[in-house]
Amino acid sequence: MCELLGLAFNKQINPTFSFAGLLSGSDKNPEGWGIGFYPEHGSTASIFKEAITGTDSHLAQYLQSYPNLSSQIVLAHIRKSSSGTVNHSNTHPFDRFFNGRQWLFAHNGTLYYPELLKLRYYYPAGDTDSERSFCWLLAQLRDMHIKPMFRGSYVGFSDADVRSIYQQLLYINVECTGAFNVLLSDGQHLFAYRDIHGNRPLYYLYRQYPFATTLFRDSDIEVNLNLEKGREEAGYVIASTPLSSEDWGEFVPGQLIVFKDGEIVDDFCL
Repeated sequence: MCELLGLAFNKQINPTFSFAGLLSGSDKNPEGWGIGFYPEHGSTASIFKEAITGTDSHLAQYLQSYPNLSSQIVLAHIRKSSSGTVNHSNTHPFDRFFNGRQWLFAHNGTLYYPELLKLRYYYPAGDTDSERSFCWLLAQLRDMHIKPMFRGSYVGFSDADVRSIYQQLLYINVECTGAFNVLLSDGQHLFAYRDIHGNRPLYYLYRQYPFATTLFRDSDIEVNLNLEKGREEAGYVIASTPLSSEDWGEFVPGQLIVFKDGEIVDDFCL
């Protein structure tokens, strides 16, 4: 059914364990994998993706230990095709430049009536409902002049603008029906939205020092995260299914949580 992974931390981190945990679900989601991140906390993203099974990919295996894959925000996805053919163009995450930043988008679920989303300004490279909804969303934000605030430096979005983003996600979810879990980022914020009907689960976990000793998904080997992580690292992991034996919380249907610098900065729910 596809799986999402998002990380939002206060410092540049390497997503070794979480990315490996996501890829371990590739046997049920064999039709593509992808990961996007923002080197040096910049406005542009690096994206790696292939339309093959993640556990069969030499590139995906290499990236699990690649030291330069380091970012405060990471989006990753493994794909079970329900809309669109199996090819590179239909593999998540998708990206577009908007307001001078490279936005990333990944979707878990299937929209039954994506043709209701009339496109302007941004157009899909592939034929998925996911990329179409991303293009439509950015066009709406452009028309509403939604952009982050600056006071000499980057500050972020107003509560009113975040609520407008939330309303557009709800619109897609309700009007097109189906399942619509989403991760969206501009490199500073990570927006995580759960389908209003609860058709797909979505979980989150806060990690800070002292870290847990945990079992990772599909593994009977304990890992002491205190030996792997810096004491100053803190932030959230968002996933379609718990990736470890830690105490994960669950999004309620229709909830949008916005993360920045390893903290929750907005939380909307009907």
